[in-house]
Amino acid sequence: MLTQLTRLICLFLLALASNLALAENTGRVVLESGTGRYVLSAQMEILEDPEGDFRINQLLAGTHQDQWYRTQEAVPNMGYNKSVFWFRTTVRNLHPSRSEWLLSIDYPMHDYLDVYLIQNSKIEKSYHVGDKLPHSHRPIDHRNFLFPLSIPLTEDVEIYIRLETAGSIKLPVLLWEEAEFIKNDQLYIMGQGIYVGTMVVMFFYNLFLFFMVRNRAYLFYIAYLFFQTGAFSISKGLVFQYIWPSWTTWNQLSVNFFLGGTVTFALLFSVYFLDSRRYTPRYYYCDAERHCLWHLAVMAGSFMLPYDMSWYAWAFTDC
Repeated sequence: MLTQLTRLICLFLLALASNLALAENTGRVVLESGTGRYVLSAQMEILEDPEGDFRINQLLAGTHQDQWYRTQEAVPNMGYNKSVFWFRTTVRNLHPSRSEWLLSIDYPMHDYLDVYLIQNSKIEKSYHVGDKLPHSHRPIDHRNFLFPLSIPLTEDVEIYIRLETAGSIKLPVLLWEEAEFIKNDQLYIMGQGIYVGTMVVMFFYNLFLFFMVRNRAYLFYIAYLFFQTGAFSISKGLVFQYIWPSWTTWNQLSVNFFLGGTVTFALLFSVYFLDSRRYTPRYYYCDAERHCLWHLAVMAGSFMLPYDMSWYAWAFTDC
């Protein structure tokens, strides 16, 4: 009797391990009670589309099936790449009391992002968003890309994501219970608010000092604080959400413009604060002026150069 019971337990454990292995190999994520956050990006399959001409109906029909691959990275990151990339995974809901979830893509700088929710091999819902489209296109008003996801109990939902962007190809994808998302998002916003608030206080404090001492270095430091705070807020999606949600072209240009301003005025501040003209005249006349002029030129060029070319120009200024 004991031997038969042992065999049954072993068979049960073997079947459970096989199911878990199958779920891992197929990229399926199982939703269960007790967990409010799932990292889907670690389970994503990836397909590169060099010409950008693949369509969702082709992929659902099995075209290019042998070209999908997996990565060992927790967040897929292909760097700067002109190809379009597709990502997919499957989610099964075994949570006994929850069918509504939130799908989050925690990187707000993507140009075009298409999300397709598939049930029974049919497109149940699709979203087309990105920072080259007005913020009003997003189904949920949020700094990141946030989508409602309905998964009936014991059902599977396939998630297909098409990503096209001139920036970095990275895709941190999370699935949240609503209450868990709100709790974590409030903590995150509080941290960002403390940082931005501190920068604003420093801005006005140094503006007061400038009017008191009339030292040009403080003026450059004030400009540095302004551009640094702007670049940070833009990179986190806060400015696009609250200040210019419909100015898509300027939103693209502003990234490199504010980053450029940060570097330029940090350099000018250090040159004038350390009085390089007096103490290191060779550096001042040979290097500092040349770097400042080049940085200003690249800042102006951010209005004319493509996004990726502007990045290369900034990389060249660091050489």
